[in-house]
Amino acid sequence: MKKKKTNIIKFISFLLLIFSFNLSVNAETTKIYYADDRGIRKQALTAPEGYPNNDGGAEVTLYSYRTITESYDPIKYYGCSADAESTVIKYQQMACGSEDSLDPTLTYEKENFYSCAKTPSDSVDGKKTEEGKKCNLYSAWSARSTEKPKGYDESKTDLYKSEKATMYFWYKEVANGTTINFENNKALYEAIKKKISTSYIEDAEINFLENPLRIVASDITKVKELRLYNVNNSIVSIDELAYFTGLTELDLSHNEIEKIDAIKNLVNLESLDLSHNAIISVEPIIGLKKLGDLDLSYNEITNLGLLKKIENYNSIVKNYYFNDFKKSGLIKNWSEFVDEFLNFKSLNYSEFTIKNTNDSLIFYYDNSEIGKFELKNNILKFVSGENEIALGMVYFLFGIGYSQSDFDKAANCAEDDYKCYFSKFGDYLKLNITYKDDRETLDKVDFSFDLNYFFGEATSGGATINNPKTGVSNALVLLGITLMCSAIGFVVMYKHKTGIQL
Repeated sequence: MKKKKTNIIKFISFLLLIFSFNLSVNAETTKIYYADDRGIRKQALTAPEGYPNNDGGAEVTLYSYRTITESYDPIKYYGCSADAESTVIKYQQMACGSEDSLDPTLTYEKENFYSCAKTPSDSVDGKKTEEGKKCNLYSAWSARSTEKPKGYDESKTDLYKSEKATMYFWYKEVANGTTINFENNKALYEAIKKKISTSYIEDAEINFLENPLRIVASDITKVKELRLYNVNNSIVSIDELAYFTGLTELDLSHNEIEKIDAIKNLVNLESLDLSHNAIISVEPIIGLKKLGDLDLSYNEITNLGLLKKIENYNSIVKNYYFNDFKKSGLIKNWSEFVDEFLNFKSLNYSEFTIKNTNDSLIFYYDNSEIGKFELKNNILKFVSGENEIALGMVYFLFGIGYSQSDFDKAANCAEDDYKCYFSKFGDYLKLNITYKDDRETLDKVDFSFDLNYFFGEATSGGATINNPKTGVSNALVLLGITLMCSAIGFVVMYKHKTGIQL
């Protein structure tokens, strides 16, 4: 029995040993280096406060300099004593034994010389110089640096000096830190390094390290905002952003991103801008419950309908236009078409009011009707009003029919190939634009569009796109559409028609 009890005790001790070993293995720490305000580690001679460890040092040459702050002529001094054998000498600026002598008893002149000392108490003997040579006052020596100061001249020992020293990279160890490897994503690494706020670098204690390329941080969740838009080396992949779980605002617009799987981990996001990319699927977004602002415009998204699964979908201010709604099957009837138009209008033309019925859309400005569309057999036709209202509908069709790649293709159209710009709509679109004699002012816009393009039914056929005024640049037509129907709003267009210039 006693032997059995001893064995049990040994077994428990063995388990405790294994448990303590596991604790020591799992208690990994992260090195956080002493760094500048951009997160680049820097060397120091001695341990900065809070950074007790180092990786070994390297001998370097340290340079410092000072500048001349004042120049003046030297002063003549006399060394006076009682006699030739006396060892007591006093220095003064007048002859020994003279009426103004500091000590009339010291009448013997031991020596006379010029000194840069301004008073007899200022190390007169130690500042001897030559008559006619200027004396200088200097600033304090600069902090020592591994970089040579501008204009460095080792022969000017009064202004420059150098010395050998051993410098170290100092670090501290923190528990629960984060190390993110960017070896396969230099573009994202450089974008974060360039764009991140210095306050986040300080709060999260971030280091940007190389060989291998990585970011380490004491607490990466303290980074709340990243604006990585339109960087020089366009970002393609964002997988490493999955670690930044504290983000509340993220702007990745104007890059070349296709997959956004990392976004699903950023559950604290309140504002997300992914516009002007090459994104295909929005599935990673649907679990984000805190979103308030979402911009997915100018992409290649084919499953926009999934967005409705977001918990607070109806309260989100969202822009998902300039994606191909047809591929997403997002508009299947007149009611859905009108809903999207009204939402598009709220983003771009809030100054207008619109009345919609089962067979019409009527535009009002200051209670006056300025444009009307009628629907018959799913053909939407502009029947009256300002020409710019019709072009505004064309702009909306771009918004729900064209993706980023479609605009890229249109940019390759020849300037005089008007039909090329609208080729995606084919015979579903009838657009006839005429100009007045100045070839710049719109005269009349005839517009109709077969909504079966989106509803999925057969086309009525026979549509044409025409610009009867030869010699009028088709690029000018598109420029007019872009300028007149952009976020500036229809108000500007309407006022322009009444004589107020843009």
